[in-house]
Amino acid sequence: MIPELYHAHLSEKLTRSNYLLTILLIQVVQSIKEVTLESIATKLAIPIKFESRRKKLQRFLSEDKWVLDDIWLSLVIGWIKGVHLTLANTSN
Repeated sequence: MIPELYHAHLSEKLTRSNYLLTILLIQVVQSIKEVTLESIATKLAIPIKFESRRKKLQRFLSEDKWVLDDIWLSLVIGWIKGVHLTLANTSN
């Protein structure tokens, strides 16, 4: 299960197909013990050949959009704001 904040943020920052692939990747990574490109490609539920899945994953994870400033920094800031608002509401 992925928190709603992550869903909202990723769907805003990514294209629909990249968003769905990201959600699938998160679910696969959470379910396997050894996280390698090959093990993820083996478990990923995409109806294409293994080698094509591996190459797709490699290209996807190498894209520039995964840099800290583009996705992750704004996600962390949103998370901190949410925690701050929650703490402020519980103290009142």
